[in-house]
Amino acid sequence: MSLKHILWGIAGIAVIGLLYLALATPPTTVPLAYPADKDHPELYEEFWKNFQSSDVSMVANTNCAEAKPVYDAEGDFQLADKGDETDTERLRDVICTLEELVAADPNNPVATVILSAMYMWRVQEQISPEHITPDLHKARQHANQSVKAGNIYAGGFEASPTWLLGFLLDDAALRDAAWQQMVDDTLRFTTFHGYVEGALLSGMINPENNSTPYDYNWALVSFQENIETCIVGDSLRGVIELPEGMRMNRFLFNVLAMLSTVSGRGWCYNSQVAPFNIQGLYITQGDAYLKKGDFKLAKVAYENALKSPNIENWDYADEVRYRLDNMTAARNKFLNDNGRVGVDQKPTAMVLQAEWYCASCHAHSQKIQ
Repeated sequence: MSLKHILWGIAGIAVIGLLYLALATPPTTVPLAYPADKDHPELYEEFWKNFQSSDVSMVANTNCAEAKPVYDAEGDFQLADKGDETDTERLRDVICTLEELVAADPNNPVATVILSAMYMWRVQEQISPEHITPDLHKARQHANQSVKAGNIYAGGFEASPTWLLGFLLDDAALRDAAWQQMVDDTLRFTTFHGYVEGALLSGMINPENNSTPYDYNWALVSFQENIETCIVGDSLRGVIELPEGMRMNRFLFNVLAMLSTVSGRGWCYNSQVAPFNIQGLYITQGDAYLKKGDFKLAKVAYENALKSPNIENWDYADEVRYRLDNMTAARNKFLNDNGRVGVDQKPTAMVLQAEWYCASCHAHSQKIQ
């Protein structure tokens, strides 16, 4: 076979591949293993099952004084028989067991970061306002334990409660510490911390206030770098610059799914861990643009969210549609809510300040249960 025939064959395969990427329906999810440790696989399996398949409000309060053991006297996990307990009570038992694990092993990188996320979720739910400050402290404490244990994801979980506490307590030192941690972690691990930084900065900084020592535009840069890293990779980010406000389509979603699978960057696409990761990214990015007053790029981001895979099962599509239909009113509310924890949820709230902030990416839809 001549070189000419080989090249024609390669070109043909490439054309078929491009046609497939352009025409095929993007996959719903790509593989991403649930965080767990090898010593307690059943405990984590039960945690993720309850955490993602039930109403978010179930995690709002966890009274460990009422918790029941999830292991029997022989140390076997009691997976099937929970007696008369509700799913909410069962998840409480699992969470309190994780607390016991962390008390016995403060360097468990998985249990600590999961507990940090849990306390942040309780803060988002706002069901117990009097618990917001102590829950933020607990979230920060557990995330710090995970950071010290070498968890590269945990910096965002530590910066988040630190940043919110800084505003809630009007503590400049806490804000400065969170700012520096966000910047450092975004440069180190852009695909996760870029989102965290974008959400936190845009929610707590007023883009019309130039007196702040923090740059609102860094939130927009963080979202863009997150997207660029997922599509072109760390080595080419900065060399290849994607257009700001790039419209997504089937081809790009398929490319993103393929790259996420091949590279193992499952956090760049919808996955078992975050079934609506793309939707959550784009609605949060849209909010950042809208709060700044860039209606054009906000519209693109919101429309990208509505075009995302599995959108028919996402519970927050109406939140996007409200924004598209009421952009000026939504922006005014975002500005009025700036820098606050515990805002009015009606008619909507900026994603960072919404009770469904964590759920926008992580909770399985109520429609498919």
